[in-house]
Amino acid sequence: MSAPILGLWTVWTVFLSAAVVCGFFESEVSHLLALKNGINPQQILSSWDADDASRVCRRWTGIVCDTEGHVVKVVLQNLLVFGTINTTALEGLPKLVELHLSGNQFVGPFPDLSGLEELSVLNLGSNLLTGTLPLQNGQAWSEIPWRNLEQM
Repeated sequence: MSAPILGLWTVWTVFLSAAVVCGFFESEVSHLLALKNGINPQQILSSWDADDASRVCRRWTGIVCDTEGHVVKVVLQNLLVFGTINTTALEGLPKLVELHLSGNQFVGPFPDLSGLEELSVLNLGSNLLTGTLPLQNGQAWSEIPWRNLEQM
C-alpha cells in the first residue's frame, strides 16, 4: 500500500473506532447521570459531571471501566447516601460486572437487575430495601458467586 493510501486507511480506521466507542460511552454516561439523579446528597457525586464526561473512567467517584471504556464496576459503598436505585439507569450499563451499594440508605424494592447479564458481584447490604430479590438470568441470587444482602 502506498503511503497516502495507508495514511488515509489509518485515519478512517481511527475515526470509525472512535465513533463506535464514543457513541456507546456517551450512552453509559447518560445512564450514570440518571443513577446520580436518584441519589442524595448529590454533592457526594460531584465528580459525576456531564461537562467532564470524557473522564468518567478516570475521575468519576466509584466508577471503574474496562480497556474499551465500558463501565464494569460501580462502587458507592458506605457513603451514607439515600434515595432510590434507578434500575433503568443500571440496565444502561450492559458490561457491568460488579455493583457495590452497601452501607447507604437506599429505599424501595430490591432492584430488578435481570437485564445485567454480566453482573457477578452484587453488594446491597445495609440498606433499607424491601421485598424479594428478583431472579438473575433465571437463577436465584443465592447461586450468584458473590453477593452481600445482609442487614436489609
